[in-house]
Amino acid sequence: LAQALSGETRLPVCLVHAALVAMAPRGFRSRSSRGALAALASAVVAACCASSLLAAGRPGVSSAGVFSVRDWRLKGEVGADSWKTSATYSLEGGHAVKIAATGVQGNVNDVGAGFDFKSPGRAPDVGVAAAFKPKTGYISYRARLSKRLDKHPAMPTVAATITDKSVALETSLKRQMNSGLTLQTSLQLPYTFKQGSIDPVLTTEASYPVAGGKFVGTMSSQGPKKTRWAAKFSQF
Repeated sequence: LAQALSGETRLPVCLVHAALVAMAPRGFRSRSSRGALAALASAVVAACCASSLLAAGRPGVSSAGVFSVRDWRLKGEVGADSWKTSATYSLEGGHAVKIAATGVQGNVNDVGAGFDFKSPGRAPDVGVAAAFKPKTGYISYRARLSKRLDKHPAMPTVAATITDKSVALETSLKRQMNSGLTLQTSLQLPYTFKQGSIDPVLTTEASYPVAGGKFVGTMSSQGPKKTRWAAKFSQF
C-alpha cells in the first residue's frame, strides 16, 4: 500500500482500496455484505481494465499510463446509527472511478461503483454506474453517452441516458458573458417505463462571481405546476 501511494509501483491505488474493503474482517459485516463488497471490488478491477483496453489503441499511450491514478479522494460520514463513505479516483486521460457504500451500524445498505470514460476523439464520453442492495438483492444501473462541442460558442452538449427505470435524451447550452456571468440551459426528455410517458424538464442556471465566491441561481420546470427555485453561495 505504501508503495502504491508513493508512486513506486504501477498498481492502481483504487485496486488497493477495493481489495482492502473486500477483505475486511468477518466480524464487521454480514455474509451478504461481504459478498456485495467483493463484487464491488471486482467491478472496480473491471473498470480499470476497460480503461486500459479502450486507450490501448491511442498513439503514444500505454496501458500502464492509463492505469496510473493522478489523484484520489476519500470521503466519509458517520452518524448516530448510520454511515456512508466514498472514494473517487482520477485516472490518466480524464477518466474516473468511484466506489461508495452506505450502511447502518455494521450492516451495509447498498454499495455502488461507477466509471467515467472521456473520449479523446469524436466518439462520445461514456459513464456507467451500478448499485446493489444486499438486503433485497435489487440492482440499479445507469449508463450515459454524452458529447460536448467545445468549438461552438454556446458549447452545446447532447446526451442520452438509460437507467433501470427510464431513458432520457438531453441537450444543453452554456454561455460565458464578458461580465463574468455564466448562463446554462438544459432540456431533458425522460421516458419512464412504469408510467409510459414523457415528462420534459427545463432547467436554467445562472452563476456570477461575488466577493471571492460564486452565487448560483437555478430554476427547474417540469410542467406548469412543478417549478422549483434554488439559490446558493459557495466560497472559493
